[in-house]
Amino acid sequence: MKTNNNLAVAAKSGLVVALIITLGWANARAASDPSAPVALPRVLVEGTLNSKNCPWQIRAAVASPSAQAAVSQCGKLLASKDGDAWRQVEPNLRTFFRCVLFDRGVFVAVGGSYVDLLGVILTSRDGENWTIRRCGSKIILHSVTCGNGLFLAVGDNGLVLTSKDGAEWRSQKSEFGGTLASVAFGNGRFVAAGDDGVALVSVDGRG
Repeated sequence: MKTNNNLAVAAKSGLVVALIITLGWANARAASDPSAPVALPRVLVEGTLNSKNCPWQIRAAVASPSAQAAVSQCGKLLASKDGDAWRQVEPNLRTFFRCVLFDRGVFVAVGGSYVDLLGVILTSRDGENWTIRRCGSKIILHSVTCGNGLFLAVGDNGLVLTSKDGAEWRSQKSEFGGTLASVAFGNGRFVAAGDDGVALVSVDGRG
């Protein structure tokens, strides 16, 4: 693998990831540094929504200026107009949702089920009405982010997908074949974290 001399450091919740940048995605190992600055993503994670009308344990939640959307720990897609009254969104498919994002005026939800429908991407303008998008893959997706005008989703088998509008997706090369469980964007770079402390980094999301 060819590398240049640039070294990037990404921090989240006290975890520092040192990355040797290649022309596309690069491998990295994580090291603990409690004194590192914390960069929070635009996705609220791991908790219960502050609402007596939402009984679900929440995996991720996001908000637009006029609506909110969430994914529960049991893989359900939820929607709310006011953050208090929540309902389960029931698209015409059986799957397990794992992450939801709002950016560039659109909600994007990703997921997949090991026993039902695999790689799934849905989009919505209002958080209530969702459209199924073709991602060209039957691999489960775990996380999605947005940066530099580009949506980027990651999943099993080192899968990396990109989209300019959330509707049309393209597969990108990565130098990793394991599970990519999460992805974030910061300091002009996408960083995806995977199995065994491995991370991938890219400036443009393309391998």
